[in-house]
Amino acid sequence: MTSTMPHPGRRLRGDRPFVGRGLRDAWAHFNAELLAGIHGRYPSATVAMNQVMILIDADGSTVAELARRAGMTKQAMAESVNNLEAIGLVGRVPHPGDRRAKLVHLTEEGWTALRTGLAVATVIERRWTTLLGPEAMTELTRLLDRLVELLDNTAHRAP
Repeated sequence: MTSTMPHPGRRLRGDRPFVGRGLRDAWAHFNAELLAGIHGRYPSATVAMNQVMILIDADGSTVAELARRAGMTKQAMAESVNNLEAIGLVGRVPHPGDRRAKLVHLTEEGWTALRTGLAVATVIERRWTTLLGPEAMTELTRLLDRLVELLDNTAHRAP
């Protein structure tokens, strides 16, 4: 997603920028750069696989918990986990507190994949810092962290 053309719908309300589009487009660029960097070692990696892997707790998570975190059905999450298991990035073990459930955990290769992704993300952050400048990148990060903190501490109310 490396277009040099201005995005035609960037401003939806007159001259005022619309935050949703900017967040979406920045995230799309981030994901595209991340996948490009990861594909050298993991050619079958997808954005969806990455999104599932980063939701798994260090000591494992149930498919139901992963589905809740991702905002998807248990059936869709189970399929995603099956795909990750087939390529050796996750495994399943019995849940110590619920003999009916299994915990999805990262395998050694899964941990290596996460470290690879983090290294690529760090390179992306450095490149973006070069593009924006260190002060602007620090401010962007601070504002996003503050927004998330405020959103986490307030109940979402539908308009």
